[in-house]
Amino acid sequence: MDIRSLEELRQADERTLRFTSFGLATGGKLRPENAAVFQQEVISHAELVPAVAEGTRNTFERLRSLHAYGVLFYDIFTAVEDLTNLVIEQAFRDRFLEFHHGVVPFEDARGTVHEVTAATFDVLHGEIHKESRLRKPQRWRLRLRRTGELIYFDGMLDSLLRWARGEGLLRGQRNRRLEPILKRFRDRVAHGAGDHLVMPVDTARTISDAAEIINHLWGSPTPWRTALPGTVPASDPGSRVEPWRLGDKRARQLPARPGILGLNLRSGAGRAS
Repeated sequence: MDIRSLEELRQADERTLRFTSFGLATGGKLRPENAAVFQQEVISHAELVPAVAEGTRNTFERLRSLHAYGVLFYDIFTAVEDLTNLVIEQAFRDRFLEFHHGVVPFEDARGTVHEVTAATFDVLHGEIHKESRLRKPQRWRLRLRRTGELIYFDGMLDSLLRWARGEGLLRGQRNRRLEPILKRFRDRVAHGAGDHLVMPVDTARTISDAAEIINHLWGSPTPWRTALPGTVPASDPGSRVEPWRLGDKRARQLPARPGILGLNLRSGAGRAS
């Protein structure tokens, strides 16, 4: 390991300085102080609604804060990108427990109801996997509150997605085809994504999409709607989004708004020098 002094650690990474509000600058770069502002501004809109569980909120805010330090070390953007894909699963877990108020009803093959009380998702996971409860002959299944349907639930992301869709937290046929992408991104990180490097624009987009997905799980569409575009009037950001269309082509066309690519160029922030 190359040991560097504190002063060296404080030096801006020139690779990050090349990213401006006009795109990648090949003939110039931002001043470090402006780059620091810019990298925070591009994700400043990605706020979680108050209803989101504290655990998910703390993890998300930790990653959002870490994003800014990519000005000093470009590789941080990759770390934040990877970990943000994991916080989405944490959000599903937290929402699942909150939705059931810590008591989850399972029904076995004989029709007997088993209410599993769990303060944490790890406790729940351990309980449902005891004594081969999910397999025959016991064959525990989760009963959906909205439809009464019994579904296989093993606590993994694919079953969390199945549960969320069954309870109406995820909607849309198009999304049904795209939801496996969330699982693939999660698995890629959890099981080793290999040596890779992403750009800050990729990380900013992932943070924005994660915030929107998380907010939507708690029933709150977000006004920017980059991942989940819908029909929410600008004057009523608390209205319900319908349908939930993850991946719509229009989702990538971010509207002009303060806080993302909207820096005051007169002050020099976001302008390549």
